[in-house]
Amino acid sequence: MFFNIVWTSHISSFANLESHLRIQPAPVTLRNQLRIAIPDGQTTFESLLILFLKGNGIPCLGLFAEAKIYFNRLVDLSTIEEDGFRSRMFCWAATGSCDREPDASRIMVRFVEDDDPMYGQDAHLRTAMARQGKICFRMCAQRVAIPASYVIKLANSVYTTDGPEPSSFHAALGHWLLCEFLDAIGNHTIV
Repeated sequence: MFFNIVWTSHISSFANLESHLRIQPAPVTLRNQLRIAIPDGQTTFESLLILFLKGNGIPCLGLFAEAKIYFNRLVDLSTIEEDGFRSRMFCWAATGSCDREPDASRIMVRFVEDDDPMYGQDAHLRTAMARQGKICFRMCAQRVAIPASYVIKLANSVYTTDGPEPSSFHAALGHWLLCEFLDAIGNHTIV
């Protein structure tokens, strides 16, 4: 019984995390802004997060090399190329644990507007956090607030393949999400 719980609790891929997630649709105004920035008719905030969580590796090697010195030493970066690494780190940042018991409550994820109270109590702090792209992790409540304006800002930015990193929107988004997840492990975003 014990080994069965341990085995089913381990997040080895997005499939192990998927049933523990509840990603709420973003407000219509934000969805419309994303559609304008990425007019492919398929991309949603939810699909961008899921695509990232299913992936592996480092989106921007140079930028990541500069950032990794600030991450908690508990994070084993030697497994970053493995399937499930991103989902495990997301779970760890959101709940305080990189494993998930089968009957655990769902992690609530919301792409929020900058003035959403779930993103922070103080209006000035919310604005500053959104400008910096800080994701708000509330571990005790297992809630994650992602600033949609920052995703839209990344989508509206111009990238070149022969210039400095990031070379594409997906690389920029992946780098930002990965760094936010890893930075949140062992740190606080709510004071």
